[in-house]
Amino acid sequence: MRAFFWSFASFGLLVGALVGGSYLGRPPSTLALVDRLSGEHWYRLDLAGRRVGHYSTRTWRDQAGVHFETAMALALPDAEPLRVEERLDFSSTGAMALTGARHLRRGPDAAEELIVTSQSRGLVAAFTRGGHTETRALDWSYALEDHLAIERWLEGETPEPGAHRIVPLLDLERLALVPLAWEVVEHTRDGGWVLRQSAPLEDKLFKLDARLVPEATSIAGLFHLTRTDPATARGKAGSVTARQTLHVPLAEPLDDPRRIRRLLLEVNAAAEIALGDAPGRRWSSDRRMEIVGGVRATSDEADVESALVEELRLPTGHPLIRALAFDVLRRMPADVGGRIEKLTRFVHTYLSYDAAAPVFSLLEAIEERRGDCTEFADLFTTLARALGLPARTVTGLAYAEDAGPAFYLHAWNEVAVDGQWRSVDPTFDQIDPDATHIRFSDSDSAYLRAYAALPDMRFKVREVGY
Repeated sequence: MRAFFWSFASFGLLVGALVGGSYLGRPPSTLALVDRLSGEHWYRLDLAGRRVGHYSTRTWRDQAGVHFETAMALALPDAEPLRVEERLDFSSTGAMALTGARHLRRGPDAAEELIVTSQSRGLVAAFTRGGHTETRALDWSYALEDHLAIERWLEGETPEPGAHRIVPLLDLERLALVPLAWEVVEHTRDGGWVLRQSAPLEDKLFKLDARLVPEATSIAGLFHLTRTDPATARGKAGSVTARQTLHVPLAEPLDDPRRIRRLLLEVNAAAEIALGDAPGRRWSSDRRMEIVGGVRATSDEADVESALVEELRLPTGHPLIRALAFDVLRRMPADVGGRIEKLTRFVHTYLSYDAAAPVFSLLEAIEERRGDCTEFADLFTTLARALGLPARTVTGLAYAEDAGPAFYLHAWNEVAVDGQWRSVDPTFDQIDPDATHIRFSDSDSAYLRAYAALPDMRFKVREVGY
């Protein structure tokens, strides 16, 4: 189950240039701030105390403009090694607008690339995936002041602890400006800053030195990025596989699990802490967690809009996807419920389940006709969006008996219908997933806590309702 891997694949710009945002006017300090940030910086990446990769940033300006580069190498359990590189180029005169960008995601045997260029009609993006390139005009603009909004805020206003600022981050994975809320936590003794991303359920801290260059980053107190020298940062990445079981075993198998509509589990402290904020369940004071199937969360307008966009890993405009979507559409019923059911059945039969499939991207999974639950879920999400159905991939635990009865890391889907998120599971061929699906919350911090706690989680089945 590779969903965790992708959730951190676009982590880069949160550190290279801390965030982007909006700021009225352009005081003379903009290029001076760039000069202060200029240089190359290296970071070691650790997960739960073990090295999992490294990260580097480079900032400079020349006659062509201002440039930001980031590179991240990451190796996590249950995933192929990944390298993500990004570059942003801005003009150093006039409006200091974005003039170009590049996002490259590279696996052992394949790569996917996005290049943004400035043309007479505005910004144009070119996706290259699976040997095919497609272009798209972009309807937003982005400038150097936007990219350095937080740094400019800190330098220009010296906000006190508790002060907030909302700024949009340029997310090249989604080709969108994503609003993020930030809070000043403290001023450090050496003249630096500690900031927090103040989104619901998030626990992300960023420590900046007096030059406003990031020194360290922490997510959920488990995923750490620490500035160091290049040799230390590059050191051999350790593996957390030895302590990660990636599932929660049960003493006895569940009877007829696909018909379970209510499940009461007694959990230990590690599971309670990791899963306490997850949606769709009730808790009692004695660490008992009740999951009821069919409970639907509310979807708002922003959720629906986000669940229709094309992303680098969800290539809705690629010819392979368009051909598959057309094939499915020809045989689809008119009603939304019928379409969702038809699409679920199609994905389930189109791919063959292979937990060890060495696929790097969804396009490879389509060509190979195999993948694990992440490929099943991402194919559903991509086809649904191509057909105009707002859909998203969600992650959590689900019961299976692959290597003994247990709750395994799993990915499935939600589709927005009439203001609610309706769950489906194309891997298990379920139109209404059973109550053994334990969904994680929609935040990197919540996901990370659950992921890291898996080796220590314990469940006891107390009641089962069919």
